[in-house]
Amino acid sequence: ADSYKGAAYVFELSGGVWSQTQKLTADDAAGSDKFGDVVSLHGDRIAVGAEDADINGESNQGAVYIFELDNGAWVQSTKLTASNGVGYDEFGSAISLDNDRLAVSAPWHEESGEYGLVYVFDFNGSDWDETAKVRSVNASIFGSSVSLDGDRLAVGDKDATIGGNSNQGTAFIFELNGGTWSESAKLIASDGRADDYFGMAIDLDGDRVAIGADSADVNGDYNRGEVYVFDLISGNWHESKFIASDGAERDGYGVDVAVSGDVLAVGAHFVDKDDNNRDFGKVYVYGQPIYSIGGIVRGLTGTLVLQNNAGDDLTLTADGVFKFTTPIADGGVYAVSVLTQPAGQNCVVTNDNGTVNGSDITDVQVSCITVTYNIGGTVSGLTGTVVLQNNAGDDLTVTANGVFTFATPIADGGNYAVSVLTQPAGQTCVVTNESGTVSGSDVTNVQVTCSDIPPTTYDIGGMVSGLTGTLVLQNNAGDDLTVTANGNFTFATPIADGSDYGVSILTLPAGQTCQVTNGSGTVSGAAVTDVQVTCYKVGRIFGDSFE
Repeated sequence: ADSYKGAAYVFELSGGVWSQTQKLTADDAAGSDKFGDVVSLHGDRIAVGAEDADINGESNQGAVYIFELDNGAWVQSTKLTASNGVGYDEFGSAISLDNDRLAVSAPWHEESGEYGLVYVFDFNGSDWDETAKVRSVNASIFGSSVSLDGDRLAVGDKDATIGGNSNQGTAFIFELNGGTWSESAKLIASDGRADDYFGMAIDLDGDRVAIGADSADVNGDYNRGEVYVFDLISGNWHESKFIASDGAERDGYGVDVAVSGDVLAVGAHFVDKDDNNRDFGKVYVYGQPIYSIGGIVRGLTGTLVLQNNAGDDLTLTADGVFKFTTPIADGGVYAVSVLTQPAGQNCVVTNDNGTVNGSDITDVQVSCITVTYNIGGTVSGLTGTVVLQNNAGDDLTVTANGVFTFATPIADGGNYAVSVLTQPAGQTCVVTNESGTVSGSDVTNVQVTCSDIPPTTYDIGGMVSGLTGTLVLQNNAGDDLTVTANGNFTFATPIADGSDYGVSILTLPAGQTCQVTNGSGTVSGAAVTDVQVTCYKVGRIFGDSFE
């Protein structure tokens, strides 16, 4: 009946040696309370969780015990329970103590179908007051881990589904403002996958939080585990990732984490030190020094934005050496990628990822090349020679209908504007779809349509004299013109400049004969007005009369 009552052990450092000074148990300990599953220490105060403690007949409601150091001995001062606790809440599953403030999770507390609640208690000088209940909307098992630092609270939700990945996990950051705890950030692993259980462990120190994902697969090793460290820089949380350099399958690296300044400790409770399947466990400690991540960029003509570990954005505008703002601790991993490509260019990163191993990383290579595309289209209706231009240059002479392409390609994102420099003789060419912006492919839809210029025409005419009847004239064996009176005449159909004309008589007037003079020629830039038609009576004798 007394199994799993639990205990907590206190050790003190003296002369470089850690020695046990006391064993703590609950005054009202009962079997299966699991007292001591979690502990949190700050100064002369210890908080001990008993997540399965029965409270007022409610099984596994949970409790937290506070111990104070009094005259060299640790004495139980308080037993805390949730004001709205019910059976199987498991209040005390995760706890975090910071000065006179305590955060306690009850991950199985259910309200409206959502699980998890974190309680905040503040010490008023004599008693612990429950001052807040903190939760997040749509969490899965909110409170799988908690960490408190002043007015900032970090809460893990290791079972959260992210983007369809069940049990990928997440973590939430809350800030205390005006007496209210408000969610300020939701942290997700940049490379998270299903069943990572990100948020299994969490520890907060100022603007840095460490989060364990003890079930993450690494390089094909099942449940090897990873730890992510986020740093708050200019209002944004930037991620770094740690893996065990000697890790193996099922190590559970990240099952517990602790961070203080630049020192990070990571537990891996299933590490087998001698390959005999006995899980001895191991703690990895990372500390100073920390090292910069950088390299060199070549070929850049615009603005490039790089990232390291999906954060720590770095904007570059020129070739040369670069270095990210946030250094990485020895043993930490880095992964450099392109967040934003420069306009009209494609940049590729090599030597982009790895593990920091005792020195700055300086060999990340970023190579940028300009991406260009052809500008062209189709010409139709052309009978001569047309000269096209793109962007007032790159002259292209076209002598036949069909597809055309300018010699000089244009960078992706650049503008193009096709125009006619020289029109073909006797034709006018019009360009449609002539301008725009290159967007990831060749431009092939510029249309150049050519049509003949209608020729200039001029009237053909002259003067009739001597007419007494009806005369029918023709021009070029057509365009019949009936004339019934002397005077000026003009044919109805004008003749194109440069074309020939030929005036003739189709029908003579009754009893008369008519002659045409100046009746033929070539139109030359003006109306023809000097055609002379002279009519006279039949039988008229020209010259002197007989005597």
